[in-house]
Amino acid sequence: MNARFIVVVLVAMALLAGCAMAATPPKATFETQGVKTSESISVLKGSVSSSESMVMTVAENADGVNAPPLEFGEKQSTNVYTESTDAKNGVNIEYSKTFNADTGNKVLGTWNLATHRSIQYETNTAKDGRMTSSEKIVMDVAGATGNSDTEYLCPFAEAKSEYTPAFCNIVQMGSNMDVTYVNVVTDAAKRDIQAVSDFPLEAQYSINAKGVLIETAGGLVQQPATGSISAFMDVHTQEARGDGTLPEADFVYKESTAASGYINSFVKSMYYQDGALRI
Repeated sequence: MNARFIVVVLVAMALLAGCAMAATPPKATFETQGVKTSESISVLKGSVSSSESMVMTVAENADGVNAPPLEFGEKQSTNVYTESTDAKNGVNIEYSKTFNADTGNKVLGTWNLATHRSIQYETNTAKDGRMTSSEKIVMDVAGATGNSDTEYLCPFAEAKSEYTPAFCNIVQMGSNMDVTYVNVVTDAAKRDIQAVSDFPLEAQYSINAKGVLIETAGGLVQQPATGSISAFMDVHTQEARGDGTLPEADFVYKESTAASGYINSFVKSMYYQDGALRI
């Protein structure tokens, strides 16, 4: 059999900020919400499907969420998560997932959204089985000019700049699969609701896909991931300076990686950080 083997390893990073020029995330409301789910499914022969979606919007705005224009000191963050997996006519299907969403204030090392997936799929060749799966995260944060002394715990922040500039930043990351064999793990996390702006906003996504061990007449054989796998990252940020009303920084980043055929390995990690003080 004529086979094409592909190995993809990629790390993409976008680290954005300047002195007193960075996104200042909104603070949590008095009442906060949290959602946690976990699932583990094992199917010897058959199908598995899973879908999940979330929209989390938190604003510091006297007129409420999604109410432009933003006035002095007002800001909003919108987080979106979607996932859809349809594994039809397979054998030895393993699907597990954990999902955590929290509208409370977060600090370094904690997240407003965190999710982990682990999937193994083998086609039932007698039924032409296949699995399609897509996952995407979006972090959209915007704010008007504000006062530095109300955003930073550090007492020296105002000495750098009296104002926190206006900004409008959106980040998207995710992956897509259409496969007949795969063993894949994905992780996604982001934080953009904070009591203070002394540490940066963060978003990250990773995918690690490889082949599976299948039983044949001659024993166990390593079958490469078969089909197509892709992952992407899109970033667009705009930032004013001081109490200005026009963007004086505009950053656009787009990246997409795809592999098809017999795929030995597809490994990709993407990371975004935005703060007056990056770490």
